[in-house]
Amino acid sequence: MRLFTSKSRHLIGVDICATSVKLVDIERQQGMFHLKSYGIERLPEGIVVDKLLVDTEAVGHIIAGLAKRCHVSGSSAATAVSGQQ
Repeated sequence: MRLFTSKSRHLIGVDICATSVKLVDIERQQGMFHLKSYGIERLPEGIVVDKLLVDTEAVGHIIAGLAKRCHVSGSSAATAVSGQQ
């Protein structure tokens, strides 16, 4: 799977796990990848129960807050959610 198409140069990565949400803002310039910004936010208790994400709205607010704090702009994102199901 290619993360960057020939036209895209910018990508936001989001990793959601049982304890936190991580966000990276990367850009391709002259064939090299550059980390523009990153952030991590701990998930409050009760968001993930028995390895299941139960409060998606709260996670959405956390992601929006991270994006604002990291000054992320763009509409293409890659996500990762850990777990067995």
